[in-house]
Amino acid sequence: MARKFSSMDQLTIQEPHGNKKIWRYMDFTKFMDLVTSQHLFFCNLSKLTDLYEGRIPTLAIARERKRLSNKDHVSQKEIDSFILQEERRVDEFRDYTLVNCWNQDTQESYALWKIYLDGSRNGVAIRCTVSHLKSSIIDDDEFIVREVYYSHDLLGSINQNNVIFRKGPYYAYENEVRIALKNQFDATSFEEERDSGRKFFARYTNGMRVKVDTYQLIQEIYISPFCAAWFPSTLTETLKRVSPDLARRIKRSQIQDQ
Repeated sequence: MARKFSSMDQLTIQEPHGNKKIWRYMDFTKFMDLVTSQHLFFCNLSKLTDLYEGRIPTLAIARERKRLSNKDHVSQKEIDSFILQEERRVDEFRDYTLVNCWNQDTQESYALWKIYLDGSRNGVAIRCTVSHLKSSIIDDDEFIVREVYYSHDLLGSINQNNVIFRKGPYYAYENEVRIALKNQFDATSFEEERDSGRKFFARYTNGMRVKVDTYQLIQEIYISPFCAAWFPSTLTETLKRVSPDLARRIKRSQIQDQ
């Protein structure tokens, strides 16, 4: 099935270069699920740990209020109504936008190993490039890859596309590249579903699994620098059974070589 990579109109930020190296850190269980299922999990934007993901920042709202107040014959009531409408519109898109997040760097990150293994000693970091990530997607859906920008304000106008790729500056250490799946829906159907009390896209409450070619996606597999002594051989032997080609891509963590 053909995959589609959308330009998403009005998006200010540019797509990262295809040769940029990107990383994804995960524990052993999640890694083996990726390898055996051949699916990459895209999380619902509203379910990420940052509660402000996909929301209009306060500075952008204040800027929009100021712009509208400078117009002739626009009342405060009309401004309040417009701002509320924009916030609701963006929140609706937030609830059905699905993302998968990567770290952009030329080397491993000690801090991200600690954060994403979440107390586990045994895990891996898979490395590829932006081009490999894009070419690995098999499902027939609309995707876009962008670098996340870190700001208290929006780059450009208020719209769901700019909001998807913004985070607060407190998260700049993540140096994130994000691939987003933007599901299409009919606005009238959305209103009808919501008004009837049914959850639109209820099957996407937490996220959705997207079919990928793991041979394209996983270019290198770095072993956690904190792993138990038995883990490297277990990882190697397991991959030899389920995916021999990937077993040849295992590498030691460079953090161990200091």
